[in-house]
Amino acid sequence: MTRMFRIACLVLAALAALLALPRTDVLAANAGDPLYAVSQAQRAIDKQDMALFESVVDIDRMLSSASRESATVLASMQQGGDMPALPPALGLALAGLGGGNPRAVDMFSSLLASEARKFIAIGITDGFFAGKTQKNKSNKDKFPILFKGVSTARKELKPGKILENDGNAARVSTTLVDAEAGAIPLELGLSRDGGNWKIVKLDNISELVKQTVAGKKNK
Repeated sequence: MTRMFRIACLVLAALAALLALPRTDVLAANAGDPLYAVSQAQRAIDKQDMALFESVVDIDRMLSSASRESATVLASMQQGGDMPALPPALGLALAGLGGGNPRAVDMFSSLLASEARKFIAIGITDGFFAGKTQKNKSNKDKFPILFKGVSTARKELKPGKILENDGNAARVSTTLVDAEAGAIPLELGLSRDGGNWKIVKLDNISELVKQTVAGKKNK
């Protein structure tokens, strides 16, 4: 797998990390509170219930926006010479993306979103994100090749707080601790759907992309 793909996948792993919510007594029990959606997502992980998860997380909407923002930021950094050194084959493959070609950005973001959805579904239904599945080779081979090397370890969502809530849209800050990757700060966007809150966006995806790239350059 190319290094650029790994950078993008590591960022999208923050989305997958959302899918591995452990039990925490600070999450809201009131369905009218935005944090209730987070607690239900946690319950879905515990139960390995993808249908329940999708009832409180708009996966396609979240991945679509996160993948496009990731691709746009990476294209800008590539064009500005801010990317880490890349193998010749990778540089050639990303020539279009680095030039900000809209079609290349579309293709790249669509690929990331599609593969991330597969990664998420396997992580939930097979119990990886709940820490219930042995990490042997045959199990790891279930994941998309694009996500090879991305942590599938158990994650822990540290107590968060509501940053904004106007009754129809809200924003929540949390820290996701991955047993392998460490702490990842998340800002989740939520919207109200028929009276119920639904997680629809990772608001700080651009910052996460830049931090991930910076970390790669410094290694």
